[in-house]
Amino acid sequence: MMVRLGNARGDKRQRVPRHLDDEFFLYEGGEISRKLRREITRVRIGPRVKDIPVGTFHSCINLTEVQFNEGLQIIGRGAFLKCVSLQQVTIPSSVAKLGKRAFEGCSNLAQVHFSGGLQIIGNRAFCRCKALQQMTIPSTVTKLGRFSFWNCCNLAEVQFKEGALQIIGDSAFHSCVALQSVTIYLRASPSWVMRHFLVALTCQEYSSPSKGLEMIGRKWMPDTAKRNRAF
Repeated sequence: MMVRLGNARGDKRQRVPRHLDDEFFLYEGGEISRKLRREITRVRIGPRVKDIPVGTFHSCINLTEVQFNEGLQIIGRGAFLKCVSLQQVTIPSSVAKLGKRAFEGCSNLAQVHFSGGLQIIGNRAFCRCKALQQMTIPSTVTKLGRFSFWNCCNLAEVQFKEGALQIIGDSAFHSCVALQSVTIYLRASPSWVMRHFLVALTCQEYSSPSKGLEMIGRKWMPDTAKRNRAF
């Protein structure tokens, strides 16, 4: 369905979601009114959508389910910010980038599944997702942004699949007070990864890597019994 919106510069066409049935909305692009955001409970992203724009589903407080299309490339900044009823998402392999704050404040988001293909997880992408308990970062990811999992207070396990990872942003896991196991497969020198990851975690009580971390084969695990500034 197309609606025509007038403005001072002339007419502007804008797509809006249309009903699939009593529960589903098919999103085909464009902005969604604040009133409609509060009514949406389930969304399917249309097959022609390549980019979900900034803040599209911001504060859809009753949204419980999103079905992404294979072909989607970017989930924009704050696209699902504060969707507090959302419980799980599966990101298709076509998505290369999660924008800043993409799922920030989704406090009931307990499961995130990646199909591979993702390259960038933006700053604060999963910040304050307090129901998350486990996260596996796919091998295709090259950059994990600053504060990307900040205050995910029930996150207990993080695994980085061996692959292309180059950057873990500052304070990526700050205030993840339940974190017990972090697995990183090393390509760089151990000392560089240690320094880099400790900065990412912002340890509270850092004295030396040997006291704060344990090396098991090619995997590094922080000793979470000793909280340092990065947690």
